Amino acid sequence: MLGTPNHGPRVTIHEPRFTNHEPQPLRKIIFINRYFYPDHSATSQLLSDLAFHLVGNSFETHVVASRQSYDDSKAVLPPKEIIRGVHVHRVWSTRFGRHNNYGRAIDYLSFYVT
Repeated sequence: MLGTPNHGPRVTIHEPRFTNHEPQPLRKIIFINRYFYPDHSATSQLLSDLAFHLVGNSFETHVVASRQSYDDSKAVLPPKEIIRGVHVHRVWSTRFGRHNNYGRAIDYLSFYVT
């Protein structure tokens, strides 16, 4: 039942029940952001903190990010690595850098298309 006329919405959540000897499955979460640790951009720092926290709380955490650094468009990060339990998948994107708006737009577009 989604709701009642006088009491608002009613939601029932059924959690799976586990006995003490059954392992609980990991919950999986995937983030997509252009930058991730060790990068120092604001979104990278926020996502890194969140991803590392989720790993510590039994989430299998994956991040899809660019292979370049915010501060150094020439830097090349490895395509796959595990950092503090987070599975990082880095994809190719163009490397025009932040020096003009057209190059920056193409960099973002190529990341999200990849």
